[in-house]
Amino acid sequence: MIEPLTTLGVSVLGSLVLKEVLPELGKGALEDYVKDFFKDFIKGKIPSGKNSLVQQALGKTLQQFVKLIELELEYKCDLSGAEIRDNYQIRIKGFLQKEQVKSLLGSAFASDCHAIDGKQLALIWRQHYSPAMPAGFNWHRVATKYVEAVKDLIKQLPELREILELETLQVVAEQTKAIAGIPTDFNLEAYQEGLKERYANLNLDSLDASVYDYREKLKVWQVFVPQYVRQCQEFLPQVYEIPKEHQRQLRQSEQLEAEKVGNARTIARLLIEQLRSRNFILCFLGGDVYAFVHRTFLEYFCAWEYVWQFQQTQNLSIEQLKTEVFGKHWQDESWQEVLQLIAGMIDAKFVGQIIEYLIEQTIDKRDYFNEDIRRLKAEGVQNLLLAANCLGEVRNKNAIAPIANRLQALLIKEVEQEYPYQFDAEAASVIVNAIATVWQDVPQTLNWLKSCVQFELSSYIPESAIKAIAQHWKDEPDTLPLLKQWVKYDDCIDERLDSNVRQAAVRELAKGWKDDPDTLPLIQQWAQSNEYSDVRKTAVRELAKVWKDDPDTLPLIKQWAQFDDNSDVRQAAVRELAKGWKDEPDTLTLIKQRVQSDEDSWVRRAAVQELAKGWKDEPDTLTLIKQWAQSDEDSWVRRAAVEELAKGWKDEPDTLTLIKQWAQSDEDSWVRRAAVEELAKGWKDEPDTLTLIKQRVQSDEDSWVRRAAVEELAKGWKDEPDTLTLIKQRVQSDKDSWVRQAAVRELAKGWKDDPDTLTLIKQRAQSDDNSNVRQAAIESLARNWQDEPGMVEFLSDRVLNDPFKRQSEWEDNPRQVALELIIKQYPNHPDILPLLQDRAENDSDEKMRKFAKKNLEFRI
Repeated sequence: MIEPLTTLGVSVLGSLVLKEVLPELGKGALEDYVKDFFKDFIKGKIPSGKNSLVQQALGKTLQQFVKLIELELEYKCDLSGAEIRDNYQIRIKGFLQKEQVKSLLGSAFASDCHAIDGKQLALIWRQHYSPAMPAGFNWHRVATKYVEAVKDLIKQLPELREILELETLQVVAEQTKAIAGIPTDFNLEAYQEGLKERYANLNLDSLDASVYDYREKLKVWQVFVPQYVRQCQEFLPQVYEIPKEHQRQLRQSEQLEAEKVGNARTIARLLIEQLRSRNFILCFLGGDVYAFVHRTFLEYFCAWEYVWQFQQTQNLSIEQLKTEVFGKHWQDESWQEVLQLIAGMIDAKFVGQIIEYLIEQTIDKRDYFNEDIRRLKAEGVQNLLLAANCLGEVRNKNAIAPIANRLQALLIKEVEQEYPYQFDAEAASVIVNAIATVWQDVPQTLNWLKSCVQFELSSYIPESAIKAIAQHWKDEPDTLPLLKQWVKYDDCIDERLDSNVRQAAVRELAKGWKDDPDTLPLIQQWAQSNEYSDVRKTAVRELAKVWKDDPDTLPLIKQWAQFDDNSDVRQAAVRELAKGWKDEPDTLTLIKQRVQSDEDSWVRRAAVQELAKGWKDEPDTLTLIKQWAQSDEDSWVRRAAVEELAKGWKDEPDTLTLIKQWAQSDEDSWVRRAAVEELAKGWKDEPDTLTLIKQRVQSDEDSWVRRAAVEELAKGWKDEPDTLTLIKQRVQSDKDSWVRQAAVRELAKGWKDDPDTLTLIKQRAQSDDNSNVRQAAIESLARNWQDEPGMVEFLSDRVLNDPFKRQSEWEDNPRQVALELIIKQYPNHPDILPLLQDRAENDSDEKMRKFAKKNLEFRI
């Protein structure tokens, strides 16, 4: 396993998933991967002796890309290492093997590539992998930072740059010859030099400050990412020096003769040098190719070019600006800043017309509905979000007040109704923040946001409203008392919503009032003794994050990890201690104590996970993990130990034997289930694995083990001859509803075209005696057979005739699920209105009646 890592010249230390991704690239696989990765722009054979260089470039590139994904999951999405390994390790590995992904990542090495398509990366992930990336994960951010890392790598490897330059020269030569019949002795390098000197300059004289004060918008030194500046130079100049000033200094120092300055070629060279080494606006990519160091410059000059054509040369009319610029790019994430900059440079009346144009654009929200969490992503209201951001660029909003008021009303309606889907966390945050930002000076906005905190829906809106109030009205005298009041919040019917509000209030207070002398004592007090465990847990986390260096923090965290009466607080303290103070001399001892002696199984489980993650190479860690996997009195602790053993010590000689033993004969069903999942995940190609999985499907006495085995069988052995037969048996005859539910989903997903599948799933939708199975069947039918003749009629029958009777608040009503799916899949069908009217009046389930009434009001 060491050879490919050595060949690639990378280190997997500190990476949560890199060890799983890279070692399988043995010699043959590595050569194939290199070819696929670089095929789109290195057309010829890689020069002899340069293979290892290109392979190292590949390895370092993959290392950076995986690291960026890890950082996004860990710091932007707040996932633990265990969660990342459990849910994303194998999927990232497969993701990197996709041809489209290889091509996209490789394209960053092309000399003319300044960005790769983050949306395409996101689409590939959504199409092939579940679970979806969590809210807060930003593929565009990963793609942007990845390209920056590649360009840095090219600069660090002159020999690699030489290969890329040779390829570029060859392509240009061939294309030029094909077009113009250039003679064979044509000097291509001299021709390039002439082109550079003639066209590489940027004429800044056209910047019209009377229309748009670019000096305020484009503050050069404020847009740099600090590490790039440090790479360029050890200090930050504070004055923007124009080329003429540079010329004057050169004359005074007699470094340049006056008559030479007048030469166009010299001026071009001076300008390039000025923008590269003095102002850091341009960077050299190799092959006589230059790029903007920071994307802001590129976006600004791109926007100004459109404005120049619109206002000065009048090559663009307002209609063309709307349809050809905004119309083509309003859904493209990489164009959002350019479009907003344009809005900030033109007259308000034209921005008003653009906003009206954006408002009228239609979005099929079904395209941006996350099936896994049943929530709408921000792209589902992108037209309104861009319109709000463009309005935010307008200085005189009163000039277009009617349009601004209309836009505000539409955004508020989206928030209050969340129709037809509720927002995911990111969507809720961005739409609420847009309203708060653009209409911050309108007195009613703050009052409206306060009312949002009282929403009684299972919504992310309340915590988003708290965040917006804390950030935009920080200096209001009522804001801090309000946050303290919300920490005591218990006004909602649903305790989960109370908890979300309380935790959001604690987080925002710690973030926004960090330097207030009363804040730290207050957070410490809440962590110590608040009546709500969720407040105490959040306060512990914020204390560890924001006040890590305070001398009292570590002793308090240790105290809570060992002695607090509340298990949630002890668990939070254990995780924060392992995360923030790993190198403290007694941290390891304390973590071991928690596994061995804490009375709560969830605390012991957390300690097992942190020990495996942070101290894998300690001499006795493996022994302890095995011990806890075999003999801890709690099944959840044993399950966690089994999972960590399979992930962290897969290649240990007795690990596979232990996993098999636990999968077949452990007396605890949760341990058997974990062992089955890890066996299928880590040892799929072992000769006994398939046989063992089949046995668990057919004969395990526990339904959760059978369910896990069904899912793993369908996922890993779809093409085995008797897999379909086993799945069908579970659909029809398994005595447990959870197993039948899983089998229905897997059958629809994997064998849609089998002649018996549709009939079987319809039977489950109509006649299964469990509502969860009927719901799963209804969802599978709507998603996989949307265009099947008679499907709307079948679903409508389920809306009217499913026999569901509510036993508890959390249950899903199959009638409501069927109605939601009809609205989603067939939004313009004439049966929707009659169905809504009937269910609003006649359904026996109160939640169903409320849902139908809300949707009926929206449509009427």
